[in-house]
Amino acid sequence: ERYRAARLAALKASLGFWPPAPAAVRTVTTATRPGDGFAVHNLLYESRPGLWVSANLYLPDKPPPKTPVIL
Repeated sequence: ERYRAARLAALKASLGFWPPAPAAVRTVTTATRPGDGFAVHNLLYESRPGLWVSANLYLPDKPPPKTPVIL
């Protein structure tokens, strides 16, 4: 653990300052394409200030039935 902690501290120091995660993530839906039983939403979200990431979100047309809980 001492070796690991020292190496992680050195890695964090070498990477420099990293801004904290935003409280609210800005998202933009650029397009929505219907599929067979689902829809694909093309999204952009701002993971860090000024850093936009593209993503695809696949959503079913109908929500799935609730999964039973097995105890």
